[in-house]
Amino acid sequence: MFQEGIGRVRALVVGAGDHARKIVERLHRHPEGKYDILGLLDDTHQTGETVFGRPVLGPVEQLPDWANTLAADEVFFVDSKMERREMLNLVVSCGEKSTIRQYNILTDMMGVVADDALFR
Repeated sequence: MFQEGIGRVRALVVGAGDHARKIVERLHRHPEGKYDILGLLDDTHQTGETVFGRPVLGPVEQLPDWANTLAADEVFFVDSKMERREMLNLVVSCGEKSTIRQYNILTDMMGVVADDALFR
C-alpha cells in the first residue's frame, strides 16, 4: 500500500549537511517505503537547488509555511548545528493547527541510534 502512496508519511527534513544525507537515504530505504520526503529546508543551500535528490524548498524559517502548504505529517530535524531553542521556536511557530503529527530530532548520533530502533 505504501508504494502506491496510500498511508505514506509526508515528511520535511530540516538541514542539508552530511548527517542529513544519511537520514534522507535511510528514510528513502525504509523497509515499508512509507516516507514521502517532500523536500529540505536549509539556510546554506539555494531555494530550488536539488540536494540528495530532493528539492531545497527554502530557508529553515519557512518551515511553518511549507508544513502547512504541503500538509506535512512529520518533520525531521537533522542539522547538527541547530540549537534546541531554534527547533522549539519552529515547532511553536507551526502551531496547533498544523498537520504535523510528529517532530523527530536526529541531530546527533544518539538520535540516529534511537532512529535505528524505530526502523526495525
